[in-house]
Amino acid sequence: MTLARDPGFSFLHAVSPAFFAPVMGIAGLGISWRIAVGVLGVPAPIGETLVWIAFAVFAVMTMLFCVKIIQHPRGLVDDLRDSRKLVFFPLIPTSMLLLSIGIRPYDVDYATYFWIAAAPFNLYFAVLLTGRWFFEAHGKSDLSPAWLFPIVGNGVVPIAGVPLGIVEPSWMFFTIGFVLWIVVFAGLFQRLVFEELMPGKLMPSILILLSPPATFFIAYFELTDGVIDPLSYAMFYTSLFLFAVLLVHAEKLVAVPVSITTWSLTFPMAALTIASLLFSKAMVWIGFYWLAAFLLGVTTFSVSFVVVVSVIALGRYFSSAPSADL
Repeated sequence: MTLARDPGFSFLHAVSPAFFAPVMGIAGLGISWRIAVGVLGVPAPIGETLVWIAFAVFAVMTMLFCVKIIQHPRGLVDDLRDSRKLVFFPLIPTSMLLLSIGIRPYDVDYATYFWIAAAPFNLYFAVLLTGRWFFEAHGKSDLSPAWLFPIVGNGVVPIAGVPLGIVEPSWMFFTIGFVLWIVVFAGLFQRLVFEELMPGKLMPSILILLSPPATFFIAYFELTDGVIDPLSYAMFYTSLFLFAVLLVHAEKLVAVPVSITTWSLTFPMAALTIASLLFSKAMVWIGFYWLAAFLLGVTTFSVSFVVVVSVIALGRYFSSAPSADL
């Protein structure tokens, strides 16, 4: 006798905080298009539509995650105890912070509620993970770009908080995240250069290296009211340099099996695009204008590409449910 296994059960079992990466990618792209309205003169509805799509994806992912917690609470406890899986939990508050930015033009109060809910959440995971790094044994192979997730979240806090008038806490998050970025990036550089290569399926995660310098540039831009100083230059040009390095090896980042890791291509590109748009706005030079336009196009293509391959992969997964003989 042959019974079809429920592919929905297997999918639900696989749901993790990493599934909030699509929210970050789509929200980041929507915010990019929103800023591009004033810098590049693009149509406004594109960015706003993307922001609301991000809200819809967040609602779906939150529902799936809650259902998994209710049905498999032990799995949540195990994930929180595993430092390799714990690094993905900051994606949840970071998604909420991006949604705070997205909803702010419509309702400042709701934007503030999102910030208040997400910022302490992100700080909690940053403290928890840093403690794990200090007091647990780790091999060099354990260090991965995913360690940057709580650090990037600290950078997004001031981007969402400063326009809401939450300035002093935003400086705190910025400085903590900035220092941690320098330390972790140095370790990652050593690991990537002198240790064995990242596994093929994790190759897209290397693009996460773009996120901290670009995100902290945006945060610093907000905190200093748009001032471009030597630190701004350092962060912006570092992110551009890393983009150039990764662009040369782009085929190694995309020629891998489709997985949730593929979404690592999206938010870092969105962060770099936003940084370039703000830099172009501040510097008012035609070269930066075309750079921002180019990056907006690349980011839009990247997100669209990942959406298409993800939908195709999901369709194949649910249409080919395995069977078991009894």
